[in-house]
Amino acid sequence: MAWFNAVVQERLRYIPIGWSKAYEFNQSDQRCVLDCIDEWVDSIGHGREAIDPDTIPWDALRTLVSQSIFGGKIDNDFDQKILQSLVEYFFRRETFDVDYPLFTAEEDSPAQPLVIPDYKCYQDFLGWTKQLPNVESPAWSGLPMNVEKLNRIRQAESLIASTRLLQGTDDDELPGSGQPGGSVAGKAHWLVSLQKKVAAFYDVLPAELPTLQRAGAMVKNPLFRFLERECSVLSGLLQAVRRDLQLVLEVCKGERKSTNHIKALAQALHADAVPPGWKKYVVPDSVPAAEWLNDFARRVEQLRRLSGSADQGRSGIWFGGLLGPEAFLIATQQATAQQHSWSLEELELKLDFDPSPEEIQRAVEERSGFIVHGLAIESAEFDPAARRIKLSSKLASALPTVNLRWVRTEPASARVQAAEEGSRAEGRAADFVSLPLYLTRSRKNLVCAVKLPTHGVPQHAWYQRGAALFAS
Repeated sequence: MAWFNAVVQERLRYIPIGWSKAYEFNQSDQRCVLDCIDEWVDSIGHGREAIDPDTIPWDALRTLVSQSIFGGKIDNDFDQKILQSLVEYFFRRETFDVDYPLFTAEEDSPAQPLVIPDYKCYQDFLGWTKQLPNVESPAWSGLPMNVEKLNRIRQAESLIASTRLLQGTDDDELPGSGQPGGSVAGKAHWLVSLQKKVAAFYDVLPAELPTLQRAGAMVKNPLFRFLERECSVLSGLLQAVRRDLQLVLEVCKGERKSTNHIKALAQALHADAVPPGWKKYVVPDSVPAAEWLNDFARRVEQLRRLSGSADQGRSGIWFGGLLGPEAFLIATQQATAQQHSWSLEELELKLDFDPSPEEIQRAVEERSGFIVHGLAIESAEFDPAARRIKLSSKLASALPTVNLRWVRTEPASARVQAAEEGSRAEGRAADFVSLPLYLTRSRKNLVCAVKLPTHGVPQHAWYQRGAALFAS
């Protein structure tokens, strides 16, 4: 129990891989579990100094820890799977065996194995703990060895963001007006540099994004309705961004008086921060304004291309460049169900990685899939030789092109029959792992779950290492 609690607490250092968010785990949780263990052991032992480990109610103990004491604080399904895997590993009969490993390491991992020593008294265990290395290995918590880089990256991003905010304007107020044409003389230095920056931003953006017009049977097409909403929202945002940049540019040139709105825009852009009014879709919190505008221009260009495409994105789409990737998945599911007259409940999402040109052509011509690119994965990578996803020491890696398909699952009667087969059904379920697909690396916005084959790797290894896919 003590080691389990230490692992749970240690994983909080590696958010969002250890856990997707900070949970309020504390020592009172450990004390509560220990009290429950004492109560059960005393009731079973009837005053004896030792009991048979097989008589301990392991199922009840695992349920209590994973669903109530620790699990009651978790609101993310995949964090719950991490907790469940830890509970099942540490609260079991085998922990009483000599040399039971405290963690499972990969074959190529440099982490030295740790096993439960065969001691009987407190002083022996205390001596064993003092002999442990002073620096804890992330592998002890089930994490990849290089996860420490994540903390350093987060600290660096936070430092850069804070440094940008320190860039002051050196003026309490923006200049109200100036000579038409805007002479540089007499202007604040930051205002001069801002004028050049905003002019460059303005040139990056397209002039407009035409919206789609509803006509006839197109209204019944789920993909058309999705693209229509995307174009409508992005077109309005494009005009708003261009209008804001034009206002700031006119103030910098001395052609317009400043207002509170324009002042806030100018100060944000000077600090290379994205103005709050522009954040109509999810992006990383630390993204600078220049990067956001380039990304925004790419999104507009993609929608311009998709709106004029006959296949409405089947031949290739930048998944992370959509305003609503979840809505896209729903539209593709509805389109597949409509095409084959299937029920939505019968469809299951499947990703085919690195399809050949022939497979891509067939998916487009037969309308059997959607070609998606731009996905990434953490704690795993795609193996081109084996053509599969495998756990890796890499913290993050890009994924190849993906053929996104909706396949029909077994009818309900067949699923019930398979469930009744018992162990064979459980074995087939263990052959796959359900990994989260998040919108960004912050792991705050879950898009969907993706089922991938484990290829013999235990499910708990995938969950504990924080393996996850990302749209961008």
